[in-house]
Amino acid sequence: MRLFLVLFLFSVLSPPALAASCTVSTGGVAFGIYNTLGSQPDDSSGNITVSCTGTAGEVVNVTLSTATNTRNLQSGGRALVYQLYVDVGRTQVWGDGTSGTATITGSITVGSNGTVLQSYYVYGRVAGGQSGAAAGSYSDTLLVTLSW
Repeated sequence: MRLFLVLFLFSVLSPPALAASCTVSTGGVAFGIYNTLGSQPDDSSGNITVSCTGTAGEVVNVTLSTATNTRNLQSGGRALVYQLYVDVGRTQVWGDGTSGTATITGSITVGSNGTVLQSYYVYGRVAGGQSGAAAGSYSDTLLVTLSW
């Protein structure tokens, strides 16, 4: 059995704290067709783009919704276990910095011209061996938070 999965990341912007103003756009992570009979994980990637204008030298922290050991893609009452990571090796779970999760910190510094556009890869993995999954479109919604 095969199913099609798409993960959409919707962004929410934290209110400006200093002189900077930032916006977030996301490309989502599309896992494609998942083989429920396979034991290997299904890996994919997407991106998050942050555009900031403001005072030179401000550092922005990019976090995702709180994450535990797993996240779930939902389709009706069914779920598939997946996770998002900050690194291509998929060893550091991207979250909000709690429960052992990682954040992207200090990665955006607004330059002297006052504007910066920075993209970050999001590395996703749907765990293999989820043979109980039914056909359908699965999705999840996460909160992207910027703080400075």
